[in-house]
Amino acid sequence: MTLLPIAARELRVASRQGGTYWTRVAAAGLAIVVSGGFILVWMNNPMAIGGNTGQMLFSILKWLCFAFVCSTGLFLTSDCLSEEKREGTMGLLFLTDLRGYDVVLGKLMASSLRAFFGLLACFPVLGLTLMAGGVSGLEFWRTLTALCNALFFSLAAGVFVSAFSRDTLKAITAVMAFCTIALAAPPLLDYWRADWTANNFVPKFLVASPAYALIVAPQRNSPMFWPALFWPNLTAWLCLALACFFVPRTWQEKSKVSSGNASRGRGRWRFGGRRQRIKWLELNPIIWLASRDQWVTQCARMVFLAFGGLGFYLWWKLGSNGFQGFMTATHSLLGLILYIWVAAQATRFPSDARRNGALELVLCTPVTIAQMIRGQWIALLRMTFLPLLVILGMSAFQQYQAWMILIGNVPVANSQVNKDMEIYQLVSAISGTVVFLTTLAALGWFGMLMGLRSKKTSAALMKTVVLVQVLPWLAVAILQGVLMMATIWMKISFYWTALLAAVAFLMKDATFIFWSRHRLYRDFREIAAQSFDIVRPAKASPLPSRMTPDIPPVLPA
Repeated sequence: MTLLPIAARELRVASRQGGTYWTRVAAAGLAIVVSGGFILVWMNNPMAIGGNTGQMLFSILKWLCFAFVCSTGLFLTSDCLSEEKREGTMGLLFLTDLRGYDVVLGKLMASSLRAFFGLLACFPVLGLTLMAGGVSGLEFWRTLTALCNALFFSLAAGVFVSAFSRDTLKAITAVMAFCTIALAAPPLLDYWRADWTANNFVPKFLVASPAYALIVAPQRNSPMFWPALFWPNLTAWLCLALACFFVPRTWQEKSKVSSGNASRGRGRWRFGGRRQRIKWLELNPIIWLASRDQWVTQCARMVFLAFGGLGFYLWWKLGSNGFQGFMTATHSLLGLILYIWVAAQATRFPSDARRNGALELVLCTPVTIAQMIRGQWIALLRMTFLPLLVILGMSAFQQYQAWMILIGNVPVANSQVNKDMEIYQLVSAISGTVVFLTTLAALGWFGMLMGLRSKKTSAALMKTVVLVQVLPWLAVAILQGVLMMATIWMKISFYWTALLAAVAFLMKDATFIFWSRHRLYRDFREIAAQSFDIVRPAKASPLPSRMTPDIPPVLPA
């Protein structure tokens, strides 16, 4: 009997896919590019970075790897089991003598192969920092162990959520919420125990966070490294055990029979009122199709409002100085979540509608392509309007507080430095807000195109986020370092770096917006008519240049 037959089959299938090998090349290439850009900046201006070059480069690379491993559960395993449920193949698996752990571990191994290869390809580049100095061998091996542990945690979280879900967007949103809580809740609880004072902070709950092992890895004598590995690892194994237990019990689609005022209240909260649904259906049926299920939207609104309320509570309790750090971290985290959520909402409707045949039915109606695209944009704005207002409000308040701190702390004697800092703050605030809005628009347009062209929503989401946000962000970060050197050579004010970086982001966003919009309006029906099940014929082997007939030998008489 084969041990874990699903795992063996899925690994054989993954080994024949080109993406399994190209992931290693892409991950190693990105790590080399980031390291090369850092070394280029350091060679031209060592004083801008400092003497501890190896430690700083190692920190940049390890946190980039940590962001990569945290996103693997979101993009790779969040839909691995729910996809089998939607296609109806999960029940066929359980008609055999397979158990829950066979299916769960098989899907986990197959989905995690690319992530593990990508992380493994980054390890040699991380090892190069040992020769630059500032990084010990113990810190290096501890960091690698912590990254592998965080990768296992993220993948297990995705499998756990996928065991209970059927819808792709709900699974992705639940994994994103699970990882956000795992990263943000422990430090918040510890700060709450310390009465929001950094001097009284004692890491108790923080040990359960997957990021804490990376924080204490450089501390040679810290006794918290092994507990910081143990608790996330235990949580991951618990998620896998629960997934193995519940998968055989949750693959069937159960009927939901309910009545009464409670059922009507839940339906109104989830789908909206009857008049509202009729209004959107008469105005544009795509608005109703793309945003009729508001369960995820309502949960996201409550999360954003909760974080915004917590930020203003801390400002009221701590004042400007203690509030600034929390607001900066919260604003960055919520902005990243909104980026991923907008991309997920933009890719979901075209991908799901094309897969289940709803898009073909809509194309047979008098609804035009322009109405379809406009309706999806209206639905997207309805779902993201309140979270967008919360983030913009937090950003405006944060910039105001930073401006007041700058005016109070910068010495008046050096008027040129004071003026440059004020201009830099103003340029950063305005350009940051404009770039934030244009990036959301680029994610929306490019996400619609990728959702229409991709078979899986998770694959379309990964392409959208990586191509629109991740790769350009790395390129602009290296560009900012080069521009910082140019300001020193040319002896110009440093606020030009923020302005030129914003121009680069705006050019990138404009390219994605206009190209995606052009493709959607021109080739919408052609792309929607293409089938995912077309099998490309194999190339025929070439004929030899000269063919000679086989002449049987003449036998002697």
